[in-house]
Amino acid sequence: MKKSFYVLLIALLANISLAQDSLRIAQELQRSGLIRYSNPDSSLIYAENVVRWSDEIGSKWQKAQGLRMIGNHYQVKLKSDLSMEFFSKSLKAFEELGDSVEVGASYISLAQVNLEKGLFDQAMVNNVKAMEIFESIANNKFLNRVYNTMAQIYSATGDYESTVKYFHKSYKLSAIKKDTINLGLELSNLAAVHEYLKNYDSVAHYYHKAVDFLTLKNNIGILGNANLIMGNAQGAQGRFSESEKYYKMALDNFEKAGIAMRLADTYFNYGVLKDTLGLTREAIDFYERALAISKKEGGTEIPNLASRKLKLLYAKSGNYKRAFQMSLLNDTLESNFMNLEKQELIANLETQFRTKEKEQQIALQQSTLSAQEARLERNQALIIGLIAITLLLIILVLLNRNRANKKEQLIKQDALLKLREAELNAVINSQEKERNRFARDLHDGFGQLISVLKLNLSMLTEKDAQYPEKRMEVYKNGESVINDMYAELRSICFDLMPQTLIKKGLTLALKEFGERINQSKKVSCEVIVFTNQERLSEIIEISLFRISQEWVNNILKYAKAEHITIQLTRDEGEITLTIEDDGHGFDPQIFFEGKGNGWRNIQTRLNLIKGHFDLDSQSERRGTMMTVNVPFGVDQDIPTSTERQITA
Repeated sequence: MKKSFYVLLIALLANISLAQDSLRIAQELQRSGLIRYSNPDSSLIYAENVVRWSDEIGSKWQKAQGLRMIGNHYQVKLKSDLSMEFFSKSLKAFEELGDSVEVGASYISLAQVNLEKGLFDQAMVNNVKAMEIFESIANNKFLNRVYNTMAQIYSATGDYESTVKYFHKSYKLSAIKKDTINLGLELSNLAAVHEYLKNYDSVAHYYHKAVDFLTLKNNIGILGNANLIMGNAQGAQGRFSESEKYYKMALDNFEKAGIAMRLADTYFNYGVLKDTLGLTREAIDFYERALAISKKEGGTEIPNLASRKLKLLYAKSGNYKRAFQMSLLNDTLESNFMNLEKQELIANLETQFRTKEKEQQIALQQSTLSAQEARLERNQALIIGLIAITLLLIILVLLNRNRANKKEQLIKQDALLKLREAELNAVINSQEKERNRFARDLHDGFGQLISVLKLNLSMLTEKDAQYPEKRMEVYKNGESVINDMYAELRSICFDLMPQTLIKKGLTLALKEFGERINQSKKVSCEVIVFTNQERLSEIIEISLFRISQEWVNNILKYAKAEHITIQLTRDEGEITLTIEDDGHGFDPQIFFEGKGNGWRNIQTRLNLIKGHFDLDSQSERRGTMMTVNVPFGVDQDIPTSTERQITA
């Protein structure tokens, strides 16, 4: 009996120990996943611990997870061959275990590595396999990654229309799950696609939305990609100082994350910027850094591009030896083939170059000895000539730099003028629409009432005026018409500029606006205010009221909503306006990229008050929420009285 008890006790203790080891491995795996982007080197150590400890206790599933996490590390480090090796091992292990979800996840990882290696057909095959698995079980978590990878494949093959489509699919799934990590990644990807399409306003729009999520989750590597994309977009628009700012931020991000190949990409793009500005020395320095890092990491594209740039710049600056070396390196990289014969050829060429250089030096020395007396006589003239040439070169460089600066200023001014012209056109179009509407209101409403009043008064003839009853009837009818005219006049005045807004402030003006909507009996409008009665600046109150009018009119016109909620809140340094409705949703992208004046009118008023706009809506569901956040703790650019009349 005792012996059985001890056997049972030993088995129980073994199971407890096994469970503790399994829990420890799970915690290590979670650590590795949490920091795979922010600290990839530490993530690798944790993943290797998972594989080793899993072997010790015979946990095949946890070992397969550790193998895939090691593959993720090498993928972040852009070491495609190593990441492919570990992803293949994890796929085989999950297939043996019969875990279809993890098999699908491994196919996604393999597709991403195929994409990085330029194997687009194989990437599509692996990704479609993953998509078939996850669509069959309706697994939105992994479908999100599948759509994201599909978008990257289409982007690499130049099909940007399909790229945007799949990135939006992925973004919507992340928004439903409130997955802030993937939201930042997908917004960054959308910014990258619009950079290819040269939609630079969209690049900025998605970049600023992405930065909030990436900073929140400390995704340093992806934040570096976003800053690199923004730097390229700014440079393409001629905003070179802004481009340099974003390149510096990207370099800082990639250095902290330890992502060497992306660091090389950034140095190369930084070099292109300096090359464009005519800063040859700085361009050479950045190209050399890009070349050194990418060669060390086993890259091919950046060394090829950097060596091609360097051979031209070294030749331009007179360093022909280095230019020759870069030319040889570039030829080698472009052919992508380095055998023994080519190595010997390069060695022979270098020997010939050095031999020729020595022969030139000997000839130069002999010539110097034979013509020493003549040189001494010409030294003074040569020095004077060199000084003159140097001064001329300095003047040319300064003139060229001055011309470049003026060109950059002109580009900035032109962009600013175009932006202001667009805003002014939107305001003028809006004014014309309002004038037409007021003219119709006056003609159809007020004009008809005047006609009725005139007709009523004409009934009071001299004969009828003798009867008190007839006069009283005309009086009552006229009084009723005058009351209607007064109500109509108040309504028109409210549309032009509510006196409640001017005299009593935004809170009461919004409530009066809501009451007028409720009077129609078609839509229920609720106005909720969580703020004190302290008045805001006139421009903020008018802008928020007009934005509310514009948005609610759109709801009444298109959404077929039954209920509208207008909410106004205020905290330290910020006031928030939120408008929700239960009507038909729509794709926000269509609104932002539309050709109508609605978004331009709102954007113009947002620019006046430095407001931030956010929109939550989807075409496949009902309900839309629009949010405007306005800081009032900072100095506002208050327009002149003339501008204020136009914008109001």
